Amino acid sequence: MKLPINMRDYIIATHNRGTKFIDWAGFEPEPVEVAIAVEEHRWFWKPETVRLILVAESHVYTTEHDFSYHLDVDKMKSLLDGTHFVQGHNQPAPIREYVGLIYCLAYGDKMLLLPNSNPEIQHDDGTRKLSARGTPQYWGQVFSPLAGVTSLGFEWKIKILEGLYRKGIWLLDASVHAIYRGEGKKVKDKDQLHVQWWDGYGKHIMQPGNQAHVWVIGKGVYKALTSIRNDFAQMVSGCISQPNARLTNEERAKEMEPLLELAASLPNNNKDGKANIVI
Repeated sequence: MKLPINMRDYIIATHNRGTKFIDWAGFEPEPVEVAIAVEEHRWFWKPETVRLILVAESHVYTTEHDFSYHLDVDKMKSLLDGTHFVQGHNQPAPIREYVGLIYCLAYGDKMLLLPNSNPEIQHDDGTRKLSARGTPQYWGQVFSPLAGVTSLGFEWKIKILEGLYRKGIWLLDASVHAIYRGEGKKVKDKDQLHVQWWDGYGKHIMQPGNQAHVWVIGKGVYKALTSIRNDFAQMVSGCISQPNARLTNEERAKEMEPLLELAASLPNNNKDGKANIVI
């Protein structure tokens, strides 16, 4: 799905407010073009009908160098052939900008990058190592079990996203600015960014009356938003820890059990007209 124009306006306004806080925190803000590209990737994979919303912390900081890379759109089109994501009515061509987001398939898989997309530094294979490594924990611990697809690997990511689409599962991030900055660094006092996201952008997606289930990924995000914004708290059904949290396999399985039961109960066809709400 294309990023709606009004949502783009909300992103820009929210990004502008957050830029001041990022500066104050001692970090270099990403340009607004990164925030827009992040949401274009997110909306590209948005199910036609949303039944379950996952709210995570943020995308990963995308350097100016990394943002200068472009995805191979023709290769993406070939991979997406026969799926719900073929370019057509209200479905754009694959997004070409590289960002540190799980919905950007080149994040962690540089085979999808155009070899000459960054002319400044070239290695023998035509690319330079990116500063972001991908988020395999999200694919393995969250997306894969929710979609009911157990194998991993690049082409399986397409199958996982197709499975999430059919079930109506969509991932949002509770900040238009990156909180994780790479090399173990994070923006401190990030609650303000979460609240700015909700007030300026998130609540316009998750409108009042939204009957889709809402689960939060990350105890910090959950605490920040549910303790400050009652309208968000009333929508939330539950919370799981971030995939990189230090949990035993047994603790992780117990925590994931109700969410997996919910996902298994969702209709497995996004066009059957039985969903709770269309966002």
